[in-house]
Amino acid sequence: MKVATSDPFARITAVPGRGHQPAMWLLGSSGYSAQVAGLLGLPFAFAHHFSPAKTIPALALYRSHFRPSDVLDRPYAMVAAAVGSAVSITIGTRPPPPRQCP
Repeated sequence: MKVATSDPFARITAVPGRGHQPAMWLLGSSGYSAQVAGLLGLPFAFAHHFSPAKTIPALALYRSHFRPSDVLDRPYAMVAAAVGSAVSITIGTRPPPPRQCP
């Protein structure tokens, strides 16, 4: 996309910049996606916040189905989890406020 030189954003260069290809990860929340990532030899990110009980089994499936590829020679995974923090246990264990939709 061409941006006019008079555009105030014309001088901005995104980082990572031109020519950089970020790593492709397969994000999943099931055993099926874990197997696909393993068979393709891709890094796998598991959505623990969607399926907490399936995290360990999915990672085991990923490892057992992993085939080395041009991307990876061994399994590489991460777990995506929703977490919270607070200044004290009392505040941290309070129920969260209801969600407000904009």
